[in-house]
Amino acid sequence: QNFKSTRKLAPYSKVKETVVGFFYLQKWFNSKTFFSAMVYWFYMLKGLDILVWRLETFGFLFSKRLNEDDRKYINQCLNDPVWGITAFWFSAPASTLQPIISANLSSALNDKRLQVLFLIFSSLLIFLGRQLDTGISNYDDAYYAQKAKEILDTGSFWIINHTGTPVFDNPPLPFWLTALAFSVFGISSYSSIFSSALFATGIVLITYRLSLLLYKDNWIAFASAFVLLFPGMFVDASRRGMMDIPVAFFVTLAFYAFFKARDIKPWYLVFGLATAGAILSKSVLGLFPVTIVGAFLIFSRQWREIINPWFLSGCMIALHLDSAGTSLTGNTTGKVHRRAHDGTAL
Repeated sequence: QNFKSTRKLAPYSKVKETVVGFFYLQKWFNSKTFFSAMVYWFYMLKGLDILVWRLETFGFLFSKRLNEDDRKYINQCLNDPVWGITAFWFSAPASTLQPIISANLSSALNDKRLQVLFLIFSSLLIFLGRQLDTGISNYDDAYYAQKAKEILDTGSFWIINHTGTPVFDNPPLPFWLTALAFSVFGISSYSSIFSSALFATGIVLITYRLSLLLYKDNWIAFASAFVLLFPGMFVDASRRGMMDIPVAFFVTLAFYAFFKARDIKPWYLVFGLATAGAILSKSVLGLFPVTIVGAFLIFSRQWREIINPWFLSGCMIALHLDSAGTSLTGNTTGKVHRRAHDGTAL
């Protein structure tokens, strides 16, 4: 229970290196492998006294403005973790104790980089986490995974097959990405959902950026993105190999690009590319960005924005890439594809 004087704050890179090394138990006398570190933390965090000690060690609790009485009081909390933590947060005797702790925590939690890293880590953990590999139990997931598998078997990227028969009920982009995951990680249920998990993580990050752009507040942006990680339809879809998450990613990216294009016009090109990706993921449902943005501009009578060359270029990119993707399947198969999925005859 002896305390050393608090050192000056280190630069961000040094702090980042220290924090990463702290959590992964590197560069210290008890250096461990990644998996050993996870087991170590599991047992370490079972005691609140140990948690308080760890926080104090790295300067999260103590400041050089604390006097010796404040430090002795916090040390007393270690003797009774349950009472101590409660007393520490709600009835600290020193008037400067809680403001100092609040200021330190607020400064750390308001850091955009920390918020983004937390969202990325949490998203990948939730979307890619698998306790047991029980296979693919849903029919649609298995149906789409089989299509991606046959891309590897046949080498045909434009003519998608299922059980050896060409089918044109879905655009090819999600199957290409799943086939790529199969080629890298091998054919498994984990590989079949890999691209969906990455797209879902991208949705969380774009939601954060979009909210930050609209509201200019870190915590509103963080809450908007973090709520997606709560159990619900989004998490369920992100852990499956469906078409919904890829199209949701491209639609979200298109809307983000549209709001960015209000100030930086070349972002309309990103808007067009994202819309094209949505169309190549789920056909006509991918036209939502162009339809909604077009209706918004018309009803708000922003005629100049409608005829803006950058906006028109973005719309042409979206429609041209869709048409090019269809035409590459061949004249006859292109007609079948359009009729099967879009419901229109060419």
